[in-house]
Amino acid sequence: MATFCQADPASSDLLSPADYEPALLSPSPGVVGPRYKAVLELHSAAELLKVLRRAEQLVNESQENGYPDREPVAFILYGDEIRLFEHQRYGENREIVDLAASLEAYRVVDLKVCATWLREHNLQESDLPAFLDSVPYGPDEVRRLQESGYTDF
Repeated sequence: MATFCQADPASSDLLSPADYEPALLSPSPGVVGPRYKAVLELHSAAELLKVLRRAEQLVNESQENGYPDREPVAFILYGDEIRLFEHQRYGENREIVDLAASLEAYRVVDLKVCATWLREHNLQESDLPAFLDSVPYGPDEVRRLQESGYTDF
């Protein structure tokens, strides 16, 4: 992906396409520290909130400015906790959804939901906030992360 500077800052004249300078966007420099995955056992609101707060605390303690310097904690959701994110339940789950969205935006966590669970419970990805991505089958993704060197959070 590339972005282009379209105007010369010294003048108000637009540059021609031949004068554009690409500014390539690159991923963050090397991973610092271990890579973590969060696996919920109870699939409850209380458990999810506790683990999200723990992720937030980890970042706040690791850097003075609170900005993460490590891979985000991978959250693979494949149980009833997914329902907490349904648009129609936002009012009752605002604290969890807002915290999850904030942590996702700052790359503290990477939240994924199980597409198989969604289908089995007659839900669509569009029923959930846009910051949630899906994986085909949650337990397989947890195994893949484990095999890739992720440790339990």
